[in-house]
Amino acid sequence: MGYVFDAKMTPMIDVIFQLLIFFLCTAGFAVPEAVLPTELPRNAAISTLPATPKDQTEVVTVQLSGKETLIIQLNHQPVATVFDLLERLRQIARISRDVPVILDVSSEVPIGQVIAVYDKALSSGLRDVHFAARVPFAGLESK
Repeated sequence: MGYVFDAKMTPMIDVIFQLLIFFLCTAGFAVPEAVLPTELPRNAAISTLPATPKDQTEVVTVQLSGKETLIIQLNHQPVATVFDLLERLRQIARISRDVPVILDVSSEVPIGQVIAVYDKALSSGLRDVHFAARVPFAGLESK
């Protein structure tokens, strides 16, 4: 006594296997860039600077610009390399580890360099590293 094979099921099984292969091939396995460990303000009315304690008025700003060569400024003072930036941030961290660092990144800077500077800021010992958000001025939004 053998099994009875229904030939009408074969096309359905083929379709299921093709769908399975399609979903496996189109699934995204890369980590999205939006999963950086920092938070941007969700509302444009929120200030872009983090709240600081009353006795702490210093905020460290790191400005990044340049497409081919990275131009770094620390509190509006030029810095030659990322390693020099790391050393200066370590000096600041020796004084206080709670000083907020704001990374103000121009849109032409490659994301790899942005992440490298972000990692250096965290590895310097400073705990509070954020990205600056561009908030449009009131009345100047394009319609």
